[in-house]
Amino acid sequence: QSVASQSEFSKIPGSPMAYWLSERVRKAFEIFPSLETVAKSSNGVQTGNNDRFLRLWPEVNSQLLRKKWVPYNKGGEFRKWYGNIEYLVLWDSDGKQIKAQKNSCSRGEEHYGVEGVTWSDVTSRRLGARYLPKGCIFDAAGPSAFTRDSGILNAILCLLNTTAVNDWSKFLNPTIHFQTGDFRKLVLSPSLVCEATDSKVTSLITQAVTDWNAYERSWDF
Repeated sequence: QSVASQSEFSKIPGSPMAYWLSERVRKAFEIFPSLETVAKSSNGVQTGNNDRFLRLWPEVNSQLLRKKWVPYNKGGEFRKWYGNIEYLVLWDSDGKQIKAQKNSCSRGEEHYGVEGVTWSDVTSRRLGARYLPKGCIFDAAGPSAFTRDSGILNAILCLLNTTAVNDWSKFLNPTIHFQTGDFRKLVLSPSLVCEATDSKVTSLITQAVTDWNAYERSWDF
C-alpha cells in the first residue's frame, strides 16, 4: 500500500487530493513546463444570439463564405485530430453586429483566423483535441490554444490526445468540462517536441481531414 504526504499534491496546480496518482505523475508536474508557458489559450465568441448569427454551411451562399460568413469552431462531438467545423458565423466588419449585442463577448480576438489546437469544452466521453486550421473563429464551447511554433503545436495536439492526459484532465477538473484554465495546468515534456512527433501528428491530421471530407457535412466534400 502506497502512502503520499499531503505536501506531494501541492506539486499539481490546484493541489487536488488525487491520492491514486503515482510519484512519477506528481514529479512530471514539478519538473516539466506548463502549457501556459508555451502556448496561449482562450475561449472565443459568445454571440448572444446563435439563431441570428450562426448557420450551417449549406445554408449560406458560397460566394459569401469566408467574406461575410466565416468558418466557426463550436466544439461538437468527440473527435480527434481534425473536424467538427460545421458552422459559419456572421463576421462582417469584424463582427460589428455581434459586438453590438449587450450579452455578447469576443474573447481572444487576436487569435481569430490563426491555426491552433482546439477541443470541446464538454468532455463527458473523453478529451479529444483537433487541429484548428487557419481562417476559423472559435467560441466558448470550442476553447483553443495557439503558438507560433508548429512543432510545439503538434506536440500539444499529440499530448492532449493521449490516454494519460485524458486521465489527468479528470483530476484537474472532475466535471464533464475541460476549460482553458485546465489546459494551462497541463505540462509538456520537451522530449515530445521532436521530428517523430511532428511527422506522426501531421499524418494523423491528414487522415482525419480525408475522413471528414468524405461526408456531406464538409464543405470540401
